[in-house]
Amino acid sequence: MKEQLKNLRNWLWPALGLSGVVVLVLLLLTAVSNRKRGEIRDLKIHVAEVESQQASLDTKGIYDLLTKSFGGTFVGRQLGEIDIRRIEAVLEQDPFVKTAEVWVDARYLLHILLYPREPVLRIMDGKGQDYYLDIEGNRIPKSKKFWARTLVATGDIPPHVPDFKERKNYLLKDLYELTLDILKDPYMNGLTEQVHVQNGEFILYPKVGRQKIYLGKYEQIENKFERLKHFYEKVLPVKGLERYESIDLRFDGQVVCKKGNGK
Repeated sequence: MKEQLKNLRNWLWPALGLSGVVVLVLLLLTAVSNRKRGEIRDLKIHVAEVESQQASLDTKGIYDLLTKSFGGTFVGRQLGEIDIRRIEAVLEQDPFVKTAEVWVDARYLLHILLYPREPVLRIMDGKGQDYYLDIEGNRIPKSKKFWARTLVATGDIPPHVPDFKERKNYLLKDLYELTLDILKDPYMNGLTEQVHVQNGEFILYPKVGRQKIYLGKYEQIENKFERLKHFYEKVLPVKGLERYESIDLRFDGQVVCKKGNGK
């Protein structure tokens, strides 16, 4: 008798286990089906902050893009009708958006999280060029739906081309790398307002004071920065900020200053 009960148990438990799995799968399929029929209640757009600079996206422009691409902002549509991957792909085609994440929460709210491109430099060369460079060297067009507070570059700047970072002796490459050097140096980042390009050389304009800082060609930048810091920290407190019209770092190991207003 015991042997018969053992055999029955060995047969029954696997059968019940399989039935349980089938029931569970059916319940999950039903839940998924019901969720897909649920209607989107609202759309929430979130814009992430970039770390190194102040930048923002105009969410109205994003709403307009969604309306143009999908015929609306999805509110009232069933979840099963929405292709989340396609929404992300469309948003990431926008030149101001680096990446986009889209999801629907348990309350049927459609969330869009946008990571804007991180601008580091605005180029205004006086020849019609007016755009941003992001931290990866991509060109970001000027637009009312995107703003950023960055360093400004003026002067004789060659045009942006996709492979400029790989080109030799291309001044835009030097300008881009100089910008990154300034940004990663807290002292220089706090000091510098503008970079002017003239005859293949760089002139810095500080945020405080009217001095022209002649940096010269893009070479020995770290050494030039150190000489400038030493001058600002040791000499200017004694002589005064307005005493000098220009500070020249082009000569190896030297800081050559020109007095202003005949002082």
